[in-house]
Amino acid sequence: MDRLVICAGAYSHLLARQLGEKILLEAERGYHMVLPNSGVSLSRSITYARTPGAATPMEMGLRLAGTDEFAGLDADPNYARSDALWTNFKKVLPGLREPDAQTTRWMGRRPGTPDSLPVIGPSQTTQNVWYGFGHGHMGLTWGPTTGRLIAELMTGVKSNIDLSPFRADRF
Repeated sequence: MDRLVICAGAYSHLLARQLGEKILLEAERGYHMVLPNSGVSLSRSITYARTPGAATPMEMGLRLAGTDEFAGLDADPNYARSDALWTNFKKVLPGLREPDAQTTRWMGRRPGTPDSLPVIGPSQTTQNVWYGFGHGHMGLTWGPTTGRLIAELMTGVKSNIDLSPFRADRF
């Protein structure tokens, strides 16, 4: 029997829709900015709790991150959100230089559900399809566990986790 696991991030619900399933999923669009010529040197990441964000030293420069929005899959990026990170961090890091021509801005789409829980388990409409998506900003962290859980489901191994809160038909 052929089998399919759908784990296509913020686009997963579009594939599920083709199988007749309505899964509520929205793109949480995260932003960051990398300043190769930041003017500051950090030995480790810092988090600015007052205006949530993180400054992380990387080989390519100082990455400022910590803003996101709900704007759907097709909306143009709003890089003013990246620029706002610089404004916030200038208060914490007074030596921070202004963005220049080498500065890069990024926007990525993360899959979020209304209850902030991922969708993990079998399709309710198609016998040989399983889902593993909707982890929001925690995809890299939770992905390996989700993979193990899906493998258990597909092979009939009894899981040590109650997967009912993650059902595709809970919405």
